[in-house]
Amino acid sequence: MGKKIILAVAGSGKTYHICHNLNPNKKNLILAYTHSNIKNIKKELIEAWGNIPELTTILTFDSFNIFP
Repeated sequence: MGKKIILAVAGSGKTYHICHNLNPNKKNLILAYTHSNIKNIKKELIEAWGNIPELTTILTFDSFNIFP
C-alpha cells in the first residue's frame, strides 16, 4: 500500500480499505483516535487475514509518542 494517510468522513469505508489492502509481510502502523476505533480495526483485520498480522502495530494517537 505504500506510505499513506487516509482521511475521510465516517462510514466511507476507511477501516475496510486499510485492513483489506495492507501487505501483511511489511511493517504497518495504523493510528486511530479512539479505543473503539482500535477494536473495530482489530476485528476487521482478523476477518480479513484470520489474525492480526505480526508486523502490524495498531495504536491510538495519544499512545503514539514520537518524542520520548
